[in-house]
This record gives sequence, C-alpha cells and structure tokens, in this order.
Amino acid sequence: MNHYAPPNVEVADTEVAGIGSPWLFKTSGIVLAALIGGAPAAGYLTYRNLINLGRPQSAKHAALVFGLISAAFLVAAWHAPIDVISQLISFVIPQLALVLLAKSWLVEKPLQGSPPVLFRSNWLAVGIGVLGNVAIKTLFLLMGLAIAATSA
Repeated sequence: MNHYAPPNVEVADTEVAGIGSPWLFKTSGIVLAALIGGAPAAGYLTYRNLINLGRPQSAKHAALVFGLISAAFLVAAWHAPIDVISQLISFVIPQLALVLLAKSWLVEKPLQGSPPVLFRSNWLAVGIGVLGNVAIKTLFLLMGLAIAATSA
C-alpha cells in the first residue's frame, strides 16, 4: 500500500468551490471598512451581505440609510470648519455607521434551511474601505475646486 498516492475520491468542482453558498463579509471586515472608508464602504459591504443572504428588501433599506448618512456627512462637511471636518472623518461618521450596523444589520447567519456560509477575506473588506476613502477624498477635492472656482 502506497501512503503517498492521491486518494481515489471523486469530488465535484461545485462542492469544492462552494457554489450555492452565500459569501459574506465578517463583522470584523465591515468594521475595518467603516473605519477606513466610512459609511459608504460599510454600507456597501452590508448591502452585499444582505443581498447574498437573500434579503433584498433589507439590503435596499440598508443602502438608503447608509446613503443618507453619507449625504448628511457631505452636507455637514460643506459647511463645517476644517478642524470639525477632520473630527467627523476620523471618529463620528465611522462610529455612527458601526452603531447602525450593530443595531440592525450585522448578520453572519443565513436563514433556516439555507446553505452554509463562506466568509470573504478581511483584506478584501479593507480594500473596499480604501476605495471608499479615496472616493470621499476625491469628492472633497472636487468640492474644494468648485469653491475655489466660484470665489475666484
């Protein structure tokens, strides 16, 4: 008997790849994305989790709430002094996003009778958070250019 021979077991590719199982972002990944990319990143990951869990109504509701948080942040940033904006970016908005997540949408368990859950890498969540951060900073740059153009 050769102990180093590969096993003679036939496994379908779909079982190995986990086809049919929802791929979710862990709570820790959503928290990392919220701290780096704010409400837009946390909202996107929450939206993807709810869609993958088969809850489209909750996903739309989450997208609306996080969209409103992002819009409120932009309006506040437009009218606030620079030191207040830095406080909003670094602490207030991510914390508000995390409170909303913890309160209603942090779901890591599928519904009864659903296939098992597979989790995505936290590094992917961090990458989405970085993209959200770049998007926010680009928007601020464009807002600053618009202010400079109107005052010149």
